[in-house]
Amino acid sequence: MRERHPDGIDGPRFTQRDMPEHHPDRVRRVEVAQEGGTVVHTVAEDTATLVLLAGRAAVAPHRWHLVVALDGRCDHDEVRGFAREVAGTLAEAHPEELTAAARKDARGGWLHLDVQRSGSAQTAVAPYSVRARPGAPLATPLTCAQPDKPGTHARRWTVHNVPEQARARPWGPAPRGRSPAPARRKPEALR
Repeated sequence: MRERHPDGIDGPRFTQRDMPEHHPDRVRRVEVAQEGGTVVHTVAEDTATLVLLAGRAAVAPHRWHLVVALDGRCDHDEVRGFAREVAGTLAEAHPEELTAAARKDARGGWLHLDVQRSGSAQTAVAPYSVRARPGAPLATPLTCAQPDKPGTHARRWTVHNVPEQARARPWGPAPRGRSPAPARRKPEALR
């Protein structure tokens, strides 16, 4: 899935979920089940495919990868419920900074803890994707300490300075998969 801006970021935009049939055969496709059928996604796994997408005015490609390492012992509903509990607990503990409100007009400018991306066939913007905003900021992963640092904001990293952030390895080594069950019993630890 990708957001397309054929007339630039100030013009009309649309979201394209299905991969067009006219993409070259070299571009990998994956068919994913969704409610009421399937969708065929483009798999942007190489530079040539990213260049193809950029040439079609596509920005902010979405992905399906999980950021939280899970061990597979819990089903989808259990994980999504846990994500909602965590978001609610954090938003309650930090009401002047965070919100779990799904509607944009109810967020009050606070950072949205988006658990909707935990649903079936849902996607999220891929790390280091260019956003369709003035200055072309990038969706950039942060270390745990960075949100508290002065100067950290949604437009902080661009194509000009993001390499320094990438070298910082914000996610560090891949974490060991765990079950959310023990953490679910201790929501006060998130406050």
